Amino acid sequence: MKKIILLFCILLFQCIQSQEIPKLVGTKWKLYVTEKNYDYIIFYPDSNYIDFDCELGERTFGKYSVIKDTVFLFQERGEYDDEFPEGSIHRAGKAEYKLFYKNGKLYPPEMSKEERKRLKKEGIDVDNLFYIKDETYRYPKNLHKNP
Repeated sequence: MKKIILLFCILLFQCIQSQEIPKLVGTKWKLYVTEKNYDYIIFYPDSNYIDFDCELGERTFGKYSVIKDTVFLFQERGEYDDEFPEGSIHRAGKAEYKLFYKNGKLYPPEMSKEERKRLKKEGIDVDNLFYIKDETYRYPKNLHKNP
């Protein structure tokens, strides 16, 4: 009986710790870089996403998947990739990223001390970098594919 209770407690603890992400389809999430400037991600029904970087003024496109409390972003290309030669540092290209869901927010993975220091020098509050759901965003019902 003690083993059953212990097993139940372990399972309950794991369920409490791992938060399921609410439905992402048709939502927009904002990461405020400053009070007025923000990056955003829009999640489409066909598992595509658009990520806008306000500092670069560029959108990147890719696919996403969700497993428990983690969003996996598989970046496929940048908006301006075709304007630069293959191998250019200006091409966004393919990359993989993760975001972690906790308390209604999407957080990037922990960054290195060097990255934190660099961002702080640029005036970015690295302790408050997270995406929040834009409750005012209304996904266009007739739009079914990203550009």
